[in-house]
Amino acid sequence: MAYPNAPSIAQWRRLFDSTLKIRDLKPWTWMDEADFFGIQHPVTGELNLVSIMGALGEYHAVNVYRGVQGITGFLEIEYAGEDLDPERLLEIPQLHASFEDRKDMDPYDLGIIRKLGIKVRGSKAWPQFRSYRPGYLPWYIETDEAEFLVAALEQTLRISRRFREDPAMLDLPPGEWLVCVMRSEGEDPVWEDVTMILPRPEPLQLSMQIASRTLAAAKNLPRSDAALEISLAMIPVSIGEKSARPKSGYALLLVEGESGLVTGVQVLGVETTLEEMWGSVPGHILELLLQQEFLPREIRVDTDLMAGLCETLSEELGIELKEHARLKMTESALESLNAYMR
Repeated sequence: MAYPNAPSIAQWRRLFDSTLKIRDLKPWTWMDEADFFGIQHPVTGELNLVSIMGALGEYHAVNVYRGVQGITGFLEIEYAGEDLDPERLLEIPQLHASFEDRKDMDPYDLGIIRKLGIKVRGSKAWPQFRSYRPGYLPWYIETDEAEFLVAALEQTLRISRRFREDPAMLDLPPGEWLVCVMRSEGEDPVWEDVTMILPRPEPLQLSMQIASRTLAAAKNLPRSDAALEISLAMIPVSIGEKSARPKSGYALLLVEGESGLVTGVQVLGVETTLEEMWGSVPGHILELLLQQEFLPREIRVDTDLMAGLCETLSEELGIELKEHARLKMTESALESLNAYMR
């Protein structure tokens, strides 16, 4: 299967060369994912975080978390531990170079290996490359990603070998980290290790899309004594053309808090950015409220994001907004929806 912006054969060869060297080196035997370092993109100057996975023996990979959003996402993963929602992983921009069993390989990946004439044997030995972008499902890497991933893998080889000899090299004061930076000296690039301050998380900025006419119509709806659970959750469906990067499907659900009756559902997907999709949620909630033809006494949500998205509606419509640790009726509805879609 061909896809847009696929790497050239020369790029694939360089990727596999670096990745197989990492597989043979096995840096996860002396480094874990918390032993991270940075790499600055040679062209854009963007800072990225590199983490080696595999210390527990279950999954061997080199992950590159892209930009401030990716770095913040990685730190969120580390702090959350087992409490992290697995779906959140798909919303963190990152590149993966992983080592899989042959039975888990995609036919396209196997085709590249055959085309390169590479011989691979054994479990957790087959290189696979994936790109993660917020609002999309994991996809094959593209040419610009391949070029940067080669550089990141080469620096992973260099840093991991140094770390084996000097584990203290990454023990820096809180808030600081080691970053690989490329300098040009004549025609040959030279990589240097520079200590930098970890970038701060960027504040989430959303542009709420609420049509004044729709809001005015909603204000005239009759009021009920019902409590309404409102949630936005990723569902097992992909959106888009077969040969293009597939978008994640998100279900916006309105569920009565006592009866469990689903009063509204809307499937959403990214058009430009995940933030833009989030900003469209209040408008979609208004449309679903108009369809159900009543306003609830109370809105219940289970995340800070949904609380923020519903805050303006709560104020404008005079509906009490409460954040709960769990929305039990929504969980049941989502379980049924997911089972139906699988």
